[in-house]
Amino acid sequence: EPYGQQAHKTLRTLISGQQVRLHFDKELKDKYGRTLAHVYLRDGTWVNEEMLRLGSACVYTFAPNLDKVEAMIAVEQHAIQANQGMWKTARWKVLKPAQLDTSLLGQFRLVKGKVTAKGKPAWQFSLGKLRVSVPRKYRHLFERVKQVGTKDEVLVRGRLRMSKKGQWYLSVHTASDVLHLN
Repeated sequence: EPYGQQAHKTLRTLISGQQVRLHFDKELKDKYGRTLAHVYLRDGTWVNEEMLRLGSACVYTFAPNLDKVEAMIAVEQHAIQANQGMWKTARWKVLKPAQLDTSLLGQFRLVKGKVTAKGKPAWQFSLGKLRVSVPRKYRHLFERVKQVGTKDEVLVRGRLRMSKKGQWYLSVHTASDVLHLN
């Protein structure tokens, strides 16, 4: 990923020569066999938070591992607003729906906009030309979450896709993938 080399250097600086402690959530590995953990230094520094604060990482949720996700998103939002690290590069700038073009297909991105339409069922809504939906297998994670309304401003995160009919869409997998901004 763009900014990956810089993020690697930042992580190396934070943990090189240090003893770390791992805190695991519900699942230890993702579908690719990668370890999923929160990393802490002996002095209590939460490395995940520090990477987010410096703009050297973005929040990527893996249900059911949602421990500390709200705290991580808050830190990420501060980094975005402060234009820290990756957030000052063109590749990681938060997009508006009108900025979508085919060069972005398949990228994990953050998109900010006003809800222009709500679908039926309530698992879908639109931000201009971007349709946002919750796949069936993740809907149980949204049952106790405030639903979006038309004219709400939200920030969504996920992979940008295009349907066979040429419609932009983004699937969200956890409630944390939709941040209400108003």
